[in-house]
Amino acid sequence: MNVVKQLRGGSLSSTCVVQRASGLYVRKTSCRANNREHGLIRLFSQKSKQNHLARIFPQYFLPVLETGLDRLTGDAYVELEYKEGYRNLFEALSENPPEATVAKIFRLVRHVIEELGCHELESRITPQALDLYFEEELIQPVAYLRQANVHPLLEKEHFTFQGHQVRNLAFRDLGSLSGHYQRASFGRETLTHGNFTLENILVSPDLEDIKLIDCYDENYVSSRYNDLSQLLQCTRAFYSASVGCRKLIDSDGVSAAFQVPRGISQFNEMLEAYLAQVLDTEERRLIDLYLISQFTRMLPFKMKGGDSPGALYYFALASSLYESFISR
Repeated sequence: MNVVKQLRGGSLSSTCVVQRASGLYVRKTSCRANNREHGLIRLFSQKSKQNHLARIFPQYFLPVLETGLDRLTGDAYVELEYKEGYRNLFEALSENPPEATVAKIFRLVRHVIEELGCHELESRITPQALDLYFEEELIQPVAYLRQANVHPLLEKEHFTFQGHQVRNLAFRDLGSLSGHYQRASFGRETLTHGNFTLENILVSPDLEDIKLIDCYDENYVSSRYNDLSQLLQCTRAFYSASVGCRKLIDSDGVSAAFQVPRGISQFNEMLEAYLAQVLDTEERRLIDLYLISQFTRMLPFKMKGGDSPGALYYFALASSLYESFISR
């Protein structure tokens, strides 16, 4: 086996293209010794969901073809087929294709959203279910970061984010979140991808096919609202554009300099228009809360991966998003 190239992987895993006699494969590995809960166990949870969805939607989801132990490193790995010429959507949209091409890509993504949503489960998305999700993925990570005593900035009630003053999310009454989703039910749970970001959607060179990778099965509630917020994480809140850039942190605030490609902005306009068309106001506000949680839930991963500047930046972004949310 030869390693052909390294790919960008998660904070607690590595991803590369490997060549064996039978062809090219994408191999994702995780350390078996450190951070097992967020690395090894999560990787094989992803593997199970990826294969489950590949059986139901073989046209969209790539199955995991092999798992094993790398004897040289001691790491565990999973392998998927390598799709020659396919690029993730952040890469494709960052090339600023014509608007008609962006619209074609958006239609492919919309079809996946709608087909997954047609597969309803028995359980309902109740306020009690949402209480559990937001307690685990928003309230507790905020408390975790503040207790970690990463930076004096976290002790300030107000700081600046990208030049604008915001109130520190840790000083908000997050126990009142449930007041924003008190209708009896938001419908049934459905099948979801679980980590529906631009990086996890691959598009073919002719833009006629998409494949989905890196599913996630630990969202407490299997909600299309969560999937939709993960797209917005990249298109409205610019995670994909900001993740690799240098974060500037001082005693007053947090900032980062990056550019948002025109293709991303156009895709976001189409997504926002679609959500306004198919969802009511309460559903869209729930998605806004889910969007905030995408940046709080990553805080433990950022810290355990050694990226405390990233943790501070995305905590500040969550603070800014929450301020906008409650002002509307």
